[in-house]
Amino acid sequence: MSTQTASYIEAIEHLPKGAILRLPQVSWEEYEQLLADLGDDYHVRVSYAGGWLEIMSPLPEHEEFADVVLGALVPFRVTQPSFYIYAAF
Repeated sequence: MSTQTASYIEAIEHLPKGAILRLPQVSWEEYEQLLADLGDDYHVRVSYAGGWLEIMSPLPEHEEFADVVLGALVPFRVTQPSFYIYAAF
């Protein structure tokens, strides 16, 4: 874990539910390292575009909705391997 990604993780740990943290001038390598360091242990959304890193801490009700949707779709996907779902948000 690099010093920079350790700082990002520390910021994530203090991020309130529903908050969005946007950081400029982040390299692609830092973004990939952060994803590797986070693993599956953190329930945040992380995105990268044009040097900007965006970290969002979803509200609990959004996580519940995702669990319901994924719980309904994953078994369907397993039984229908040629079926693809595209979100239009």
